[in-house]
Amino acid sequence: MAGKGKYFEDLVGQLYRLIDNAGGHTANDALGEAIEAARDRMFRQAREARDELREKLVNKTKAERKDWLRNRDDFPREPSKDGPSVVTAAIDPETGITKAGVNHRSNKPHPYGGCAEDDALDRINAERQKLGKHPLGRHQVYYSEALRIDTGSQMPICNRNCQEVSDPKQYPPGTEPMQPGRWTDPNRTDIPGGVE
Repeated sequence: MAGKGKYFEDLVGQLYRLIDNAGGHTANDALGEAIEAARDRMFRQAREARDELREKLVNKTKAERKDWLRNRDDFPREPSKDGPSVVTAAIDPETGITKAGVNHRSNKPHPYGGCAEDDALDRINAERQKLGKHPLGRHQVYYSEALRIDTGSQMPICNRNCQEVSDPKQYPPGTEPMQPGRWTDPNRTDIPGGVE
């Protein structure tokens, strides 16, 4: 298992423990339980990173948030017109790198825009590059729910960008999508597979 990353090793170790203790369970049941436990752990870790960044920004003025984003140590960005107003976090399931991100101005072509998910992924990929690892795409990480910085209320997953390039399984159960959108359109069968 060398080189696979701590999350993979944790998942395999947990799987073996569940199979040993399965009793009436099948190996498939144990695998499903291990995957769900690992996914839950990743969602918790992403939420912690998101909440930590929100706490840092919630009492800053719009101008202070813009200055923070322009001068951020690890991945400075140009803020959007309204400044950072949404925060989320992503986790790389291979390495466990977890980064929070905020909405921002983007010059990238569609479908990659200025969503907080894009910022979190770009920050993960900057860390992966330092480790000599290839960059990940939006479909290869897990995310926390997105929150409005000012109110802490959940921001639905956008229908112009995020629903186009990610899968509902990459978000915690109960995460709300913006409607209408790809995830809820019964005529759309082309939802990507996500990190399964």
